[in-house]
Amino acid sequence: MKNVLRKPIAIALTTLVLTGQTGISSIATFAAEEANTNGTQEIQGRAGVTVNVGTATELRNAMLNADVTDIYITADITLPVASIQGKGSKHIYGQGHTVDFANGNIYGDYNSVNTAQDLTIRNAGTYGGFFGGTGYSENTYKDVHFTGATQIMFNAGYAKLTLEGDITVDSTVSEAIYASNVTVKSGADVKISSTKSAIYIEQNKIGNPASAFTTEAGSNLLVQSKTGHAFFSTRYAVAAVTLGGVANFISDAAYAYYDEAAYYSQATSKALDLLPESETLILAKPGNSNTAFYGDLNIRDNADITIQAHSITQAAAIFSNKGLVAAPGANFRIVSASGNAIGGKVASKVVLQPTIGLSTWNLTTQSGSKPTNEYQFSKAEFSLAGFAPAAISVTNLTSDSAAFNNSFNPNTVREIAYGSYSTLADKEKELLAAAEASVKDLFNNGDVEGTIKDTTDQATIDKAQESINKVTDPAKKADLQKNLDEAQKQLNDRNNAAAEKVRQEAAEANVKDLFNDGNVDGTIKDTTNQEAIDKAQEAVNKVTDPTKKAELQKDLDEAKKQLEAKNEASAAEKARQEAAEASVKDLFNNGNVDGTIKDTTNQEAIDKAQEAINKVTDPMKKAELQKDLDEAKKQLEAKNAVIVRPTVNSVTNKDTAVTGNGTPGYTVVVKIGTETYTGVVGTDGKYSVNIPAQKADTTIIVEQKNAGKTGPSVTVKVGNYIPATAPIVDGVAPFQQAITGKAPAGTVSVRLIVNGVPQRLVAPDADGNFSFYSRFVTDGNVSNLRLKQGDIVTVDYGIRTPANLATSVTVSQAAKPIIDTIKAESDYVTGLVPTGTQVLRLSINGVPQRTVTPQANIDTVTAGGIGSNGRFKIYSRFFTDEKGQSRKLKAGDTVTVDLGAQIPGDTGTTVTVVAK
Repeated sequence: MKNVLRKPIAIALTTLVLTGQTGISSIATFAAEEANTNGTQEIQGRAGVTVNVGTATELRNAMLNADVTDIYITADITLPVASIQGKGSKHIYGQGHTVDFANGNIYGDYNSVNTAQDLTIRNAGTYGGFFGGTGYSENTYKDVHFTGATQIMFNAGYAKLTLEGDITVDSTVSEAIYASNVTVKSGADVKISSTKSAIYIEQNKIGNPASAFTTEAGSNLLVQSKTGHAFFSTRYAVAAVTLGGVANFISDAAYAYYDEAAYYSQATSKALDLLPESETLILAKPGNSNTAFYGDLNIRDNADITIQAHSITQAAAIFSNKGLVAAPGANFRIVSASGNAIGGKVASKVVLQPTIGLSTWNLTTQSGSKPTNEYQFSKAEFSLAGFAPAAISVTNLTSDSAAFNNSFNPNTVREIAYGSYSTLADKEKELLAAAEASVKDLFNNGDVEGTIKDTTDQATIDKAQESINKVTDPAKKADLQKNLDEAQKQLNDRNNAAAEKVRQEAAEANVKDLFNDGNVDGTIKDTTNQEAIDKAQEAVNKVTDPTKKAELQKDLDEAKKQLEAKNEASAAEKARQEAAEASVKDLFNNGNVDGTIKDTTNQEAIDKAQEAINKVTDPMKKAELQKDLDEAKKQLEAKNAVIVRPTVNSVTNKDTAVTGNGTPGYTVVVKIGTETYTGVVGTDGKYSVNIPAQKADTTIIVEQKNAGKTGPSVTVKVGNYIPATAPIVDGVAPFQQAITGKAPAGTVSVRLIVNGVPQRLVAPDADGNFSFYSRFVTDGNVSNLRLKQGDIVTVDYGIRTPANLATSVTVSQAAKPIIDTIKAESDYVTGLVPTGTQVLRLSINGVPQRTVTPQANIDTVTAGGIGSNGRFKIYSRFFTDEKGQSRKLKAGDTVTVDLGAQIPGDTGTTVTVVAK
């Protein structure tokens, strides 16, 4: 943020010391000359005369002589009280001396052009010393210092005042400057202080030019008033005020800036015009109960102004008809210590169009703290009326910010910051810094005048563009965009060059791919066709470099030439292939070479097709056609062949293959019911066809065939598989419900016979173990007989079992179980029974408890069981005694194990439980 209240500019001046130079005369010399002729003190008839003066008389005489134009003061001078009217235009060189006017003045001549420089003027009266009070005069002060009462005053007619160099004015009685047209020149450093209005702009009473106050760029102005306005322009002056340099207006007790025309003559008043690069402070100091600014304000781009007041009854800035217009690049801060920031004498139009944004602080928010609101918009307009607290109204408010439309209320706003004063300016700086960094990062060493980095791509360009888009300052945005456009141009050039390289490489690869080993000076590949030529042509067409394109086209034309020659040769070959293919297809039904030959196909047709194939030159096509012809030959041979029955080896119910002998190369077909299985006869004449294992006596039909026909069949029956050893049969007792034993592993089935009568077949397990149901048997007539002592039980492998491979046992009285010693509280009752025993029953003290049956592993069953080795165990940890009580075994209990209720008679063993 700019600091408007600056230290005044210091300008070093060299004092002109001209006394004694050629052409410079003293007033005394001129007086003597006049005495010799007329006896008068007047100096006449000498135009453009330069004089030195060192006394009051000499100075007054020089001012009264119209011929004297340049006056050099050689000593400090004190003038009498009386005032005089000067004659002609004058340039006064003070040479660092002081002129004390006491209470008098030397007025300038009408229509004169005057300059006073390098001089100190002291005055105790109410007028300004040199040149004041005269109309039609133009007066310039350069490096002049005023002290005393009123110092620079031009209140008659029109007088134009120009201030140059180092000017100080310290007025103790009245206004410091009282004029209608004032210009502070570039380079001037002006300090004005007054007990009343420091600068008072009056109406030009003779017409044009209009009243005006102007500070040029490069000037520095400090205006302070202790009891009046720092700047005051009368209602009749309607002055045009233009500030182009640094200007500070400070009042201790009144308005710091007051345009009376804005109060009385709104229609004709002119707005304070702040030029670009100007810096202005308008300050009503603490203790001053008035507004700081009263008038209208036009702030141009890059102009800077701060308005500050301490009034609690009036706004810090009060506008009139012209209102406030702030350009997009303007910067202003209007703040009241405890009142409102802005108000309007009448309906005052306010136009805001910030590039950066606008910040506001409410009455309860301190300056320097976070603003109450921050707004960003392109333009806002509204009319402002009223300047007392809570009496300010806003009408016709329009903006492109909904937030501003909804929340802006000048009655509650004590500070407004616009442009660089806005808190958004810091954000703008951050955005600008980020955008600058993003753009610089695209270039090597961050030099935007250089070349972009190898890593710069479209993504980084786009990222930088996004950063630039966030910048609001149009000038800086344009500079950044210019540099980004250069980066984009360089990237486009690089990408275009890279793309051309890719196009060239692609075209070159496509052309080389037409030739064997990629040698463009050789021959094209067999696979090169018109499609490949066209593809290569498309790639060549995309190349933009004319020299490279011509080189590639030359090679492509050679490929085209070779392809044309190849196509001519291929046409004849194609005709030969088509003729051969037609001859081969004509051998088959429906021309299907994967099918069967026609009934009319004979050796003559075969030979004709062979002749056509022999003319084909393409080895692959020739082989393909020959393959189909060989199939036709094979089928013709098969059709003419005589097929005999195959031989079939015996098949058992254990076999999973049908084997035998047949004609080598023929297909063997095995039919079992509705299922068909096939195999091929090997070169040794043997065959083997896999089948599922079949039951004994199943009928199997076997035949062989070639490609053309099927021969006669052979029928065989599946026999029962008989192992080489007889089965083992466990002992059998009367009423036994299962007969068990073991056959050799892999045995397919075993048969049970009782008293010579077949009962049933079972399939042993993988280890050969078998078990027949025998609770009921048949004698051929009755089917519910029980096994009894003396019955003969036989187990064999079926009806074709040799006598030596059948095992017979006689049903005998069952052996009683052997019980191991039982101790009190035993968990199990254990012992041994004959293998094959199917049921055991446990009774304690005559009360049946539970039964067990055979188990694969009796140790894994809680209740127990009968093992395959005859060992048994029966759970006895708890049992129900004769009283119905559950308890454990104790000494003296009797334990009986028998064959169960299904086996009659005395089949059990009883033991007594012993103590532990």
